Amino acid sequence: MTQLVDRLEAEGMVRRVHSPDDRRSIRAEITRVGRERQADGAVRAARVEAEVAAALPPAVRDALAGLARTQGLTRLFIWTNDSLMYRAVYNN
Repeated sequence: MTQLVDRLEAEGMVRRVHSPDDRRSIRAEITRVGRERQADGAVRAARVEAEVAAALPPAVRDALAGLARTQGLTRLFIWTNDSLMYRAVYNN
């Protein structure tokens, strides 16, 4: 985790902030740059998801959506980044 936060901090996406409640704790707080990059990534992911979904036959899309619902998912994201990846978003 430390290496991830180090990299994000070096890229200006997060900054470390001391906890006001516990001086032993340090939080990683997202910066304006981090929010912008997350928003850009979400747009790109949605675009690729739509492209992948459009390539699937309607029956397969419906089956995936039904499977997601049976598992309590609100969405099932599919995007490429050198390979197919799946991310499930659960209802709260």
